[in-house]
Amino acid sequence: VWVYNVVKPPVASARDYTIKIESKLGRGAHPHVSSWTIDNGPGPGVKGGTIRLLQNKGSWELREMNGGGGTAVRYRILTDPGAALPGWLVDIANQSSVPDVMRSFNKRANSGLYEREDKEKAE
Repeated sequence: VWVYNVVKPPVASARDYTIKIESKLGRGAHPHVSSWTIDNGPGPGVKGGTIRLLQNKGSWELREMNGGGGTAVRYRILTDPGAALPGWLVDIANQSSVPDVMRSFNKRANSGLYEREDKEKAE
C-alpha cells in the first residue's frame, strides 16, 4: 500500500513524501513486522513551496510477550528532513514526535477498535 503525506513543521517549510508500506504477519515466536520506504513515484508531483523528502524508511515490530498478555513494540525510523536544518532542531523534533507516535499507537491499540472489527468480520 502507498501513503502520501505532507508534514507542516512550525518553524520550517512543509515537507512531503510517498511511502510504500509492506507487512508480514508473525506467528508464534516470529514478530509481526510492518516496514516502509520512500517510493515517491506513485504519489503526486512536487508542489511549489514544499520540500520533497528523499529518505524516510522504518519499521514497526510487534512481538508477543508474557504468553499473549502483552506486546513488545520496536519502532525504527531513518529520515532526512530534506534541507539544512540545525541538528539541535531535528533533535527537539525527534524528542517529542517519537514519543507522540508511541502514545498514539498505544491509545489506538487499547481502544477496542480492532476487537470490534474482528467480531464484525466473524459475524
